[in-house]
Amino acid sequence: MEDDSMARGRILDEEVAPGSTKLRCLPGATKLKNGDALAVRGKDGKGAECFRVLPTEDGEELRLELDRPTAGRWKRHTLLLPAAAAVSDRDGWVLLPFRGRVSPVGGVAVRLKHEDRTLEERWPLEQGKTNVLPDFVWAK
Repeated sequence: MEDDSMARGRILDEEVAPGSTKLRCLPGATKLKNGDALAVRGKDGKGAECFRVLPTEDGEELRLELDRPTAGRWKRHTLLLPAAAAVSDRDGWVLLPFRGRVSPVGGVAVRLKHEDRTLEERWPLEQGKTNVLPDFVWAK
């Protein structure tokens, strides 16, 4: 999700170093659940990474255990945005399941991977609407 108002929380630690598998989070409006997918990104929108969380409540804070080590260095108050991972079917259809409240209109940053190639795109998003995007073919 590209809309900062949809943040699921903010990093509470002063800094989360590369290789970390845990962080503390100040929760947002939507309660995090086991298996939720989250994304973090730099203020410039670059350097994004996604992971799934295993949350355990600890008073007002939420301690998150990540399903993989972080690749980047993330600072206090970095937004935790909703994310989704999906695989296309044989016809190329993809369903991106976002749990909880999402912006009715906005955009989503998409990272497409195929073999050793990666491409990042921005796609429009409208809640409850199916978007049929132009065909996409990996150039060799």
